Amino acid sequence: ADGDTICLLSDIKIVGKLVLTGDKEVTLAGKDDEVAKQITYTKDTSITSPDLYMIEVGVENGTATTTKLTLENVKIDAEEQDIRCIRVCPESILTLENEATVCNGRAVHTDYSTGTNDWGGGIVVDSTAKLIMNEGSAVTDCSAEQGGGIYLSGEMEMTGGTISGNTAVGDYFGTTLSRSAHGGAILIRANRADYDESYNAPAKLTMTGGSIKNNKAASTLSAFGGAVAILGTPKESVDLTNEFIMTGGTISNNTAGYGGAISVYAADSYWNGNASVKISGNAEITQNT
Repeated sequence: ADGDTICLLSDIKIVGKLVLTGDKEVTLAGKDDEVAKQITYTKDTSITSPDLYMIEVGVENGTATTTKLTLENVKIDAEEQDIRCIRVCPESILTLENEATVCNGRAVHTDYSTGTNDWGGGIVVDSTAKLIMNEGSAVTDCSAEQGGGIYLSGEMEMTGGTISGNTAVGDYFGTTLSRSAHGGAILIRANRADYDESYNAPAKLTMTGGSIKNNKAASTLSAFGGAVAILGTPKESVDLTNEFIMTGGTISNNTAGYGGAISVYAADSYWNGNASVKISGNAEITQNT
């Protein structure tokens, strides 16, 4: 019911994508005094189309629902399979609280024809959706062609937690060299993941605390933003300004070919659009390469 907590007493292996929907707010939690319970995934062999992510919060297609999911002391582990961990759909909110971990998601392919479903290895946040990371949470060891940890086309608030060990690897475009890797930890762009459709509202990341560290954009050519990258969004009905505001927290020890910590790129008809980066207060950016 709305407002209730589901307490996990054991690890869970889901078969096929798990859809959590409805206009309600629910907390999924392990017991405070125990090691975090683990949710893992196995492919549903009865269907022909492979899933692109383990868990869907809200509704990806059709009428949006206001689904609010909070994870506490739970590990969402893709176990380095070729699948992302979570999609936060329009109007829905995902909150990661103490000891909530999203890890080992992958959206990596060497086939250049796979296109936009290679964005966001750990979490995909759709327009009008929101991701909140609080103290003690983590997104770790995920990888994708762009947005190794998180692909953000909606809104994200980071007040605490850690985003670490994620990698943007770039695409191959039919060659032997990978290129165009953007955002080892986070890629900010108001484009719908998997559909390559521009949104009419900008994407926005606000960071007041926490740590983004040890991530990398690692393509052979054109690796942008070891921690955070903003890509321009093609003009639709409005001009969009994708935004990153940092007033606290630390960005450290990230690596890229261009912009070890932060990269902003906008050019020609596909990558155009505007971007705003505001860094102030107690923000610390250090030892990036």
